[in-house]
Amino acid sequence: MRYSGILILCTMLAFPAVAATTENDALRAHYGELMQNPASNPFGMPLSVQSSEQDNKVSAEIYAVLEQPFAVVAETLSDVHRWCGFLLLSVNVKSCSVGKDASGTLLTLYLGPKDYQTPKQAYEMRYQFRNTGDAQRSETFLDADAGPLGTRDNHIHLEAIGVEDRTLIHFTSGMRLGTMSRMASSTYLATLGRSKIGFSSVPGPGGKRVPVKGVKAMIERNAVRYFLALQVYLDTRALPDTERFEQQILRWFQLSERFHAQLYELPQADYLTNKRRERDNQIELQRRVDNGKPRF
Repeated sequence: MRYSGILILCTMLAFPAVAATTENDALRAHYGELMQNPASNPFGMPLSVQSSEQDNKVSAEIYAVLEQPFAVVAETLSDVHRWCGFLLLSVNVKSCSVGKDASGTLLTLYLGPKDYQTPKQAYEMRYQFRNTGDAQRSETFLDADAGPLGTRDNHIHLEAIGVEDRTLIHFTSGMRLGTMSRMASSTYLATLGRSKIGFSSVPGPGGKRVPVKGVKAMIERNAVRYFLALQVYLDTRALPDTERFEQQILRWFQLSERFHAQLYELPQADYLTNKRRERDNQIELQRRVDNGKPRF
């Protein structure tokens, strides 16, 4: 089995998941926990990461505090084009486009391994995009019935509420693995991914806690990549157009380097070069979609 397909699956494990609606009061409780003693947070920021694996379902969950007003975050999350803007920063996202079909708004991701790929070379994943919200709460849903290597029930759910002058976000993602995707995961984890770790911990030998590995580590890594992308995108929103993207890719790489053991994939120069090319491809791809032309 080609490792490119396996790596695409690993990327997909970060996106999707079934998330129950969480009341604002419950979210505020998580805000209190995250802000109680942020200096002692192992991430160096108000962030928590969890994952679960049961039967054929795998999922990841993030709670985090953004130093941004809720109105700014909600405006960004409600705009499907801005999702394409920040998701491209992740090393495994090669391009993104927005379109329409009979059921509504489509967000299409082109996913691949860490090295440069054109959209045509990458795996195409189409999500139905839906956002709802009011002055206090924003919720975004991305749903795809099928994914690479027989995965199904792919979902993303991101909810945000304002607390004080900040924004608390709750991101959940998950999918169901089929026989082929389960075999692909096992192959990857026994070879290229055998030394990869996640962010949460589990009991190890002698009762000592050790970093999680395996499928749960994969979805944790990618979920954190997407969170960092959103954070950087928001932090750079006021920069001039001519500077913004260069600052976004530079800051995303530098921020991910805080978690070198989990997130490192490429030298900085390679990542920056790849992203410049992939952004050019994304602009051209969206132009063709908008003009009703064949994408490739």
